Amino acid sequence: MKKETLFSKEAKSISMTASERHGLRDRIVSYMEYHPLRMPLSPHRAAPFGHVARGVIAFWLSRMVRIRPLAATVVLAMVVIVPFAAEGSLPGDVLYPVKVRFNEGVRAQLLFSPYEKMVWETKRVERRVAEARLLAKKGRLTEETENTLEETVRVHTTAFQEQLAELRENDASGVAVAEVTFESALDVQSAVLNTDMVQTGSSTDAGAGDVSGLAAIVQEARDTVASTTDSMGGAVSYGPLAARVEENTTRIHALSVSLAGVLTEAQKAEIQERTARLEDDMKEVKAAHASAQNTKAIKILRDALATTEKLIAFMSDIDLRASVSLDTLVPQVVLENTTSVGGVTEDSVEGESRIDEKTGAEGETVLPEETETNNSTTSEAGH
Repeated sequence: MKKETLFSKEAKSISMTASERHGLRDRIVSYMEYHPLRMPLSPHRAAPFGHVARGVIAFWLSRMVRIRPLAATVVLAMVVIVPFAAEGSLPGDVLYPVKVRFNEGVRAQLLFSPYEKMVWETKRVERRVAEARLLAKKGRLTEETENTLEETVRVHTTAFQEQLAELRENDASGVAVAEVTFESALDVQSAVLNTDMVQTGSSTDAGAGDVSGLAAIVQEARDTVASTTDSMGGAVSYGPLAARVEENTTRIHALSVSLAGVLTEAQKAEIQERTARLEDDMKEVKAAHASAQNTKAIKILRDALATTEKLIAFMSDIDLRASVSLDTLVPQVVLENTTSVGGVTEDSVEGESRIDEKTGAEGETVLPEETETNNSTTSEAGH
């Protein structure tokens, strides 16, 4: 009890001086000026606009937290699902602009080398032809749609030529490979369109299945690019073309194994015949290259590359196999210029002379009169 009494007396003896009271009062007033107390809103007084705006924003932020999973799903659908679904669309479908402008545009932007861009433009031409054929089969290929597809094929061909001109300055061999690939792809598409025209009679009766205009544009595009083929001269190197042919030949053998149970016996025999011919061509190419006949070697290589590209297209596309015969794409070799020399028949393929016991050096054929003279001389010597 004594402690409490002493504490109380001591507390009463403690007091603030006048200056301390004034200083404390000034600090309290200053704090109140900078931190005023907000008046409660009267039910008859409208809330300021700022307060309402802050309330609305807070409300929607709370809602966004709840709908975030839904928003993520919508974004996923727009970025992944819609472009994927658009790949199967055709001209006139809702998603077709997504396929052409977004999907294909993005893929084109991801390519940097001129060669890659040319390969992609070739693929885009094939896609446009495939779309036209599907529309024709469904009876939906109108004149307006076909005109649009024709103009698109021209645009792709122009883009191909622009990249071709850029690549020509630095890589003549790459240009040669790209040209042959483009020409071969369009040869295949022309054969398919011509077959469709024969089957549907669209070459004479225009209608919803008429693809004759597109077939003409495809052939025009093919001829436009092919017109630059002969201007390469000796600039093309042997190595890149030979490597590409070997690569395609390896792929053909792999496809033959994987499609063993799918191809018919007739198709297998046709493919084997073409493959054997390719092996003979490569032997002739190596011989020409060894004897410094680069022009001849390059010509044979280009033909061999075209053959391999068409074989791969035929074997890879089940619709192509059902529409066009392999003999239409890669005709069998027909021996021409068959002559009889000294009683012996000599077959010359594509007008080129072969070296055998009845011929002299390459390109120099022994005439029948010379043969008879040589035979008589030998006979006299024997006597």
